[in-house]
Amino acid sequence: MITILNEKAFIDEVVDGIVEYDGPKSTTKKKKRLTNADNLRKKLEEEREKLLDIERRRYAMQIRERMALQKEENESRFQTFYRNMMKLMELFN
Repeated sequence: MITILNEKAFIDEVVDGIVEYDGPKSTTKKKKRLTNADNLRKKLEEEREKLLDIERRRYAMQIRERMALQKEENESRFQTFYRNMMKLMELFN
């Protein structure tokens, strides 16, 4: 799979290759080819956006998981700290 950063350049390269195709010289066919290239560019851009959205969601999920783990770890540390403080207070009383 192409990296997301390079997809835009890849899309442009593919579509430009279609437009630069040196086929029949009739203007109707050239217009049709340009229209097809524009449609392809739109479809590829839509697919690229879908992939970006999936990547964003995956990244957000990873962040949420890390935050949940961090929260659990912090709570565990606080509970340990609290227990140790209570033990110290018992020693001084």
